[in-house]
Amino acid sequence: MPDAKSPNPPRILAVEDDRELSKVFVALLTDEGFHVQAEYNGKSALDRVTKEAFDFAFIDGLLPGMDGFKLCENLRLTKNGAELPIVFVSGVYRAANHAVEAKQKYRLLEYLEKPVNPGIVIELLKRHFGDRYPAPPPKAPAEAKSGEAVLANDYFLLDPSQLPLEGALATTPFPLLIGQIYARKLTGQLLLTESQSKKLIAFDNGAPVASSSNIIPECLGQMLLREGRIPQQALDESLKRMKATRRKQGAVLIELGVFPEKELGEALSRQFNQKLLNVFTWADASFVFKPLSVLPENPNRQSQHPYPLIREGVARRLPLAAVQKWLAPYQALTVVATEDAEARLQSCGCSTPEVRFVLGMDGEGLLEHILASGLKPRDEMQRFIFSLVAIGAARFSPPREASSAPKTGREALDGSTMRQNILTAHIQKHFAGEAGAQGGEAQSDGGNPTAAGRPETTQNLPILPPEQMDAYLKLSQTRQDLAAKNCFDMLGVARDTPVEEVKKVYLKLARIYHPDAMPFSDAPQIRRLADEVFAMLAKANDTLTNPDKRAEYLQFLEDGGDQDATDEVARLLAAEQHFMEGQAHVRRKDWARARQSFQEALRLAPINGEYHIELGWAHFNVAPRDPTARQEALQYLQKAMEIAPKLADAPYYAGMIHKYAGDALKAAEWFRKALQANPDHTRSQEELGMVKPRREEGPARKGPPGKKQPPSRKKPEPPKKKGFLARLFGKS
Repeated sequence: MPDAKSPNPPRILAVEDDRELSKVFVALLTDEGFHVQAEYNGKSALDRVTKEAFDFAFIDGLLPGMDGFKLCENLRLTKNGAELPIVFVSGVYRAANHAVEAKQKYRLLEYLEKPVNPGIVIELLKRHFGDRYPAPPPKAPAEAKSGEAVLANDYFLLDPSQLPLEGALATTPFPLLIGQIYARKLTGQLLLTESQSKKLIAFDNGAPVASSSNIIPECLGQMLLREGRIPQQALDESLKRMKATRRKQGAVLIELGVFPEKELGEALSRQFNQKLLNVFTWADASFVFKPLSVLPENPNRQSQHPYPLIREGVARRLPLAAVQKWLAPYQALTVVATEDAEARLQSCGCSTPEVRFVLGMDGEGLLEHILASGLKPRDEMQRFIFSLVAIGAARFSPPREASSAPKTGREALDGSTMRQNILTAHIQKHFAGEAGAQGGEAQSDGGNPTAAGRPETTQNLPILPPEQMDAYLKLSQTRQDLAAKNCFDMLGVARDTPVEEVKKVYLKLARIYHPDAMPFSDAPQIRRLADEVFAMLAKANDTLTNPDKRAEYLQFLEDGGDQDATDEVARLLAAEQHFMEGQAHVRRKDWARARQSFQEALRLAPINGEYHIELGWAHFNVAPRDPTARQEALQYLQKAMEIAPKLADAPYYAGMIHKYAGDALKAAEWFRKALQANPDHTRSQEELGMVKPRREEGPARKGPPGKKQPPSRKKPEPPKKKGFLARLFGKS
């Protein structure tokens, strides 16, 4: 560490090839009072350290010319770099062993994964420099920021100390508030008050984990009554017992026998979600956030990622007037995707077309033009854009000027109209799911290449600066060349090349073609091409390093499939994209959309057993009470067992369907088959243990799909007379 008495601010080297991200990072550290030197590739960084001494360094993993690992290795051989404290940052090498090995081999101070939280960076530097941590340079006095200013420029860049911990939702909408709390990874309690209503939400490391309120309709019993799960008489009785015993309502309802204990956890999760969503409708509430080092113990602690919550709350609950009010000042600004937009969008469950659309927001389209594109109703597009800003996937930026010369009114109008037309075509393309990476389906004439391998024409070339256009055309040619090859030729290996050698070849190619390593990859058009190229190489590697897949693929080629290998790769890629979308819908219990995604995946890859399993389960959950739907779901699962007999989920789900239908014996039979396929299948073990006692007690009671039911409790001597509740709930 430098001499603590030195009056000069510590010097930090920031090595990051993404110039926009580097600009933000440099601004963050400069505002803290550091002297920061930015470098954009490994060689220039090494030259800089050879000539100058630094007190600290942040180094990205994927750098052009010389990657971050090699740079660290070379730095340790120099005089100025031998003892330089280095923090390594990577968005690719995320495995735990990478971090451990790198820290030991290169003597790293820390190994961070992208996206990096600014608060973590500041805290790390404060720990390291201690008393030498610089005082921020004095800033000119400025007017207090309005909520609009925070939304437009400073959202997700605020220092934790600047985060408003007290205020009103009229000036800090709830989506922005919880988005900021998550971005800062804060732990504490948020108290919201609107008139006589009060709500307390606990946050742990930025995520909401518990909530309580004095609002009667939000009580568990009231929610179950609205859902038709319990009758009014049971609710009234539970309230009486709660007052007498001071017990929780869930425990009382279970004791009454009107609600299964196994379903309590899911019910509490639904209740928690509804409590959070209800806040989106509060327009005049005040809030106070109280930071805590440790939250109070809560036996009903939940876990909710705020991004899906924000997406749903803005789309369904936040008043449209509030959305319009907050977007109004930015109609003449462009919308730009943030550097870590893809990760944020995937966290909130956006579809692949939506993700690709947002990643294409490169500052060419004004907000007013996006809203007027006509692809979606204006109000839906307003909500979508607002949610993007709230989760930090997009920001507003001044429009770029093509020329410093003043434009006439007619020129400005023509330019604006042309830009809007280009933007509208872009939106329609990507929201319709026609992005190049998903173009796995052959054209109707059967002879043309797929979209993934279609050559560029002057009609679909993007408008780019000359140096970026050169890089784009080279990458486009690479994509076209790869699309015309089979998996072996893509990697440049022979058909008998050993697996370990294939892996080595792939790693070399990955270092060259990884999107983060490509020149000008910050340009969305180039980034999309790079993503497609890397995905094709990754799929080829996966196919050739998996013995079963490789054998199947070799047979495919021997059967004359070499000419269609390109289509096969593209179809598999597209199918996997649809499958992942379906899994995201399942996590949100959106069974209809999940079924649609799995159907599309299965259409592209009809012999994938896993796709059949997920489609069968989703098909059943769309209409669990429909006997025809149950039979159709079982057919999908049966097909999955024929294709992939070792996948235990197929017989497990078949057992769950029979259990729901009340056939305990059939259910037990399928659970045993699941255990034959995989003796360690825990869910089947648990279900079989629950079903066995019912074999002598008659059919299993019905409950919602996918949920375990407690064993029936037989009383040795049923009473001769039945009371009202007993008659109502079928109790003996």
